Amino acid sequence: MRQVVFEAERDQTRRLRAGQPATVLVEVEEPGLVEIADLGLSAPAQPLTPARFEILQSNPGRIDITFTPVEDDFPAQAGTLVVREAAEG
Repeated sequence: MRQVVFEAERDQTRRLRAGQPATVLVEVEEPGLVEIADLGLSAPAQPLTPARFEILQSNPGRIDITFTPVEDDFPAQAGTLVVREAAEG
């Protein structure tokens, strides 16, 4: 299983092949909630405990990840997971 790591403060883009299982970790600098709305997922995160998601996405596309700090009610873009077509062959 592939591990994909995001740092919420940097709004990074990571790529994954369709049908490839992955563990998505989102590291944060302050406590809050990480959401992957397109997949209906959310998880709390702490500075020493990243949010963790086990995903298997079979459809290509862009999946936004947001982070809402406890001290703020405004979600910010934390990253984008780009799911590409699985390689033929």
